[in-house]
Amino acid sequence: MPLTLRIQDPDTGEETPIVIPDYEEITVGHWRGYDQLNKGVEDIGELELGIERAAWYTGIPVERFRLFPVSVAVLVLEHVGKQIAKAQQGSERFAKCLEDGTDFVPDEVVTIAGRHYTVPLNMDGVLISQFADWNRWEPPQHEADIIAEACAFMLVEVGEQYRGTPKEKVDAMQQMPIQLGFDLCAFFFSRSEMYRSVTHLRYLKFQGWMRQLHMDTLKITEGGIEALTSSTELPN
Repeated sequence: MPLTLRIQDPDTGEETPIVIPDYEEITVGHWRGYDQLNKGVEDIGELELGIERAAWYTGIPVERFRLFPVSVAVLVLEHVGKQIAKAQQGSERFAKCLEDGTDFVPDEVVTIAGRHYTVPLNMDGVLISQFADWNRWEPPQHEADIIAEACAFMLVEVGEQYRGTPKEKVDAMQQMPIQLGFDLCAFFFSRSEMYRSVTHLRYLKFQGWMRQLHMDTLKITEGGIEALTSSTELPN
């Protein structure tokens, strides 16, 4: 079930309900925001990071969120974490196919962020340029990015032909429910060798980005230690 918070306005005393979605509606963007790999503990501290994340999910400004009990932030983050984990198992329909040992086939048309897209049920019809454009895309900075990218490049709007994938389309896929994203990607993966190959390459680029992030963090840390050491050395 969705989590409903009733937030009281400190000035008027009025209560405003804030609803945080459950696993059926929680989105790829929610997942990406839950663990922002490029904004970790070493940047702003664990407590600060938790406050920012919880505030983001509620839509409440961080400074105002600081006035709430810690229990509210814990409740929000625990709810989101559990719903993301459940959504990553795919839809009930997908699970039923796995249980029955039958092939899962998604709907021919899906709606994401108010736009209708045709699902390539015959993956042999996907253009070389769709795979090539996806492979050339900027390195993903989160596993959620790979799900969003895959759907952005594989799906084409109803009645349209593929003419490239603008950044706006990739960004819009952050609004896609996680369940739908996992269902679609599992289907693509099972039906296309080319899809499996590009997915592997995208994960390699993600791992490369992660390694660079860690190296940059270590450089900053080492620089800080060197600066601290030099400033505390006693003169000869």
